[in-house]
Amino acid sequence: MSYLTVPVCEKKKKDFSKRIDKLASSGAEALELRFDFLSKFDLDNVRSFTRQAADTGLKVICTCRDQREGGKNGMSKEFRVSVLREAALSGADFVDCEFANFEGDFKNLLQTAEAESDCRLILSAHNFDGRFESLRGQYDKMQQAAPDAVIKIAYQADNINQCFECFDVLKVRRADAVILAMGEAGKITRILAPKIGSFFCYASKGGKQTAPGQIPLKQMKKLYRFNEINEHTELYGIIASPVEHSMSPLIYNKTFKKEGSSSVFLPLLLEEGTDNFNAFLDNVLSRPWLSFKGFSVTLPHKTNAFDYAARKGELTERAKKIGAVNTLKTSFLIGENTDYSGAQRPLEEAAGELNGMKTAVLGAGGAAKAVVAALTDKGAEVTIFNRTLSKAEALAEQFGCKACQIGYFPMGEAFEVVVNCTSLGMSPKVEACPIDTTFLQKGCIVFDTVYNPPETRLLKEAEQVGARPLGGIEMFVQQAVEQYNFLTGREMNKDYIRKKVLKKIKQ
Repeated sequence: MSYLTVPVCEKKKKDFSKRIDKLASSGAEALELRFDFLSKFDLDNVRSFTRQAADTGLKVICTCRDQREGGKNGMSKEFRVSVLREAALSGADFVDCEFANFEGDFKNLLQTAEAESDCRLILSAHNFDGRFESLRGQYDKMQQAAPDAVIKIAYQADNINQCFECFDVLKVRRADAVILAMGEAGKITRILAPKIGSFFCYASKGGKQTAPGQIPLKQMKKLYRFNEINEHTELYGIIASPVEHSMSPLIYNKTFKKEGSSSVFLPLLLEEGTDNFNAFLDNVLSRPWLSFKGFSVTLPHKTNAFDYAARKGELTERAKKIGAVNTLKTSFLIGENTDYSGAQRPLEEAAGELNGMKTAVLGAGGAAKAVVAALTDKGAEVTIFNRTLSKAEALAEQFGCKACQIGYFPMGEAFEVVVNCTSLGMSPKVEACPIDTTFLQKGCIVFDTVYNPPETRLLKEAEQVGARPLGGIEMFVQQAVEQYNFLTGREMNKDYIRKKVLKKIKQ
């Protein structure tokens, strides 16, 4: 079992006590009393707060962290020893001591306290600056120093690829352990704690974090269904940078819940770069025991996904034609593109007949490739506008289109359809707009593939000049339905998902 743990980290004693009571019914499974956060307290307070927490029925961890490993309000070594010992004797289930201090007085007093109570030691090590030289070596040293302790190791991850060593060590651990990667890139090590066997998982509540990358408790329980994850859980995710804006985790996880499946869909922050992408896929495919079954792929990795699948797996005919992949199935490594139908269907519904329509496509990345393919297949006359002309020209040559730098829009032509395939206007940079909208023709269709926010600045300005705005939600939902079927072999309820997306965006 992995205990979902929330820290009590208030500065004032009265607030410390109130937070214990508040967290008692929050859905947490354990409380971590961070005594080092208190500005003033004595051992009587340690006893009373520990007993108060124990009375909630939740597991209780007591910590008085050394400043060198993230502690607050510098206290003497002697006082911190007495705090942990008093907590152990007052009903704490666990006391957390830094490995760096686990010698002399710390070791002797804590072992005495353990012998006199039912409390158990957590031996911890933190590196807020980066990784340990050898994570397995660090674990072995700590386990040898205290064979009966829970070993906790936390390190800062600057890249999601640095999470895999955490998974590897947990897979072969010889005792209860907590190993996690801190920071945005390390969030998956927290979500997957029940699958990989991490003894505790630390979540935030009310915006109060004690380490970078802690995920809100409500999100852990509701969005990622933490308590339903187990060693057999199958994994899916969206590969993107940025990734926090994506609605894919919401719609997939809601669908999994509706189906009664324990599968979970993860946000996978993977920074730009071919080598970075290739390393991630190599890491996934070399660890089949993690049970990654498939991915949604978006900016900036659709071309990287195409190249990887072409080299190490297969591509569908549609993906080959487009030259970009937004969907990867890992069981036999197949690359597909569902953006094609996701764009084509909403445009046909809005425009009717696309054949012969003068269309401007803004951007020349992965999304643009799918849109251009969908439009040219229907006979539209397409001009591709992009900041880097060479990219626009390469895409135009592939599909028999025109190309121009985006600064020259509208190039003297009156376009009947304008499609934005750039990320400009996407949350959180909602004030960005890819073109000067005064050039838009009255009555033309302006389709923005950005879906968050549902009404971008481009669409608002388009409406003001008399154009017909078309939001990206329909494209997103349509491609997601097709993607889900490709990855899982099951059907996603389109109307149900559309409602969930709209509700979330409007919050």
